[in-house]
Amino acid sequence: MRSWVKWQLVYALFTLAFFNLNVNPALAASEKVKLVIGAPANTSGAQERMQAYLAEFYKEHPNIEVELQYSGGFSEFYERTAVQHATGTAPDLINMAVHWLFNYAESGVLMPLDHYIERDGVDLGEYFPDAINIWRWSPGSYQAGAGSVYTMPFNWQTSIAFYYNQDIFDRTGTVYPDETWTWDTFVDAGRKFTVDSNGDGEPDQWGTNIMQGQFDLYTRAWQAGGELINEDYSESLADTSEVVEAIRWLAELNTTSGIARGGLAEFEQGKLATLTTGQWNVGLRFPQTIGDDFRYDLAPPIKHPVTGSDVVQAHSNGWGISASTKHPDEAWALVKFLTTEPGLRLQAELHSIAVPHIPVAREFLYVRDREIQPRSFYVVADSLLTARQPYVGARTNEVWSAHAAPLREAVQGLISPEEAALRMKDAINAILQDVRRTSN
Repeated sequence: MRSWVKWQLVYALFTLAFFNLNVNPALAASEKVKLVIGAPANTSGAQERMQAYLAEFYKEHPNIEVELQYSGGFSEFYERTAVQHATGTAPDLINMAVHWLFNYAESGVLMPLDHYIERDGVDLGEYFPDAINIWRWSPGSYQAGAGSVYTMPFNWQTSIAFYYNQDIFDRTGTVYPDETWTWDTFVDAGRKFTVDSNGDGEPDQWGTNIMQGQFDLYTRAWQAGGELINEDYSESLADTSEVVEAIRWLAELNTTSGIARGGLAEFEQGKLATLTTGQWNVGLRFPQTIGDDFRYDLAPPIKHPVTGSDVVQAHSNGWGISASTKHPDEAWALVKFLTTEPGLRLQAELHSIAVPHIPVAREFLYVRDREIQPRSFYVVADSLLTARQPYVGARTNEVWSAHAAPLREAVQGLISPEEAALRMKDAINAILQDVRRTSN
């Protein structure tokens, strides 16, 4: 009798175990949670870099597997993801660009992350302040900067990093640029570097690149003491004297001074003495396109000759979690890894990405004994301490375009700086007024 009872008990336990493993697979020890990462496919090597980070993530989270869905350009990706959200098929993690934050937060595509940040004790005080604030939004607000955190940043980067070709400086006996350089110093040096070396009547080397983007404008306007939009995001200030001064200076680099030509490609070919562009090229482009062809380095941002301001624009990319994810805890585990010390350390160490976490940035980016080009990468990290975020809010894409389009015409000499400023003002005011009209 006892034997029969014993075997009945064994059978019952076996049946229960079999039921748990087969009828309810979620309880199986080998079952994995699958997360999908969505991102635009316009950055070379992004998937390979992500695979390197995931290899470390899996060591601590063997129950999670990740599928990468990198496709389309920026606009295509974010428009498609918004549609996927409506049908419940959006990626679990979304690679966020700041100009889509407002749309995604307001329409409920992203979930706020405050609960997880507070639960896990993520110290936001260890991040560059605007690297976090640029991802904050409060319902009813027209712009980012306050409220809940909807995305955690994985970089804090400027488009206004100041590179220079050391070989060109050495050939002309020019002292390398330093913290004393102003707008005027920059132009004077640019004239010296703009030369026709083959005697065909046209320069084949120039002082700098053409600067005609909205971030070029924001930086120079801020350095001059101006703003392009008022504090409550209701009116354009583009026709103020400070903004007009910034437009004129950027335009005259190409027109009156004639020291500007091209951009990245010309610098990589050794045709530009200086280049103002994104600091991300240090890790993601120049090792392949320049290598050891010539010596180059980074210098401190040039400053306004009167105000003395050397503030630069900076923005961020980050990881947000889809509000429709079926696995929010696992999605947060991956976001947390990628945007706190473990993952950010990998990005800084392996790929020289300017991370938003100050302790990690100090360890890898502020170093003054860097042994590879550019040796003075720390000057970018220094400038990021006081950098400002661009204008991020309702219809950010349109606001940025409305600033950039007239600036390009002024830089090309097609319209005056004053005309460019008025066109900006009219276009921005129309956008901001429409935002308020349609939101009421």
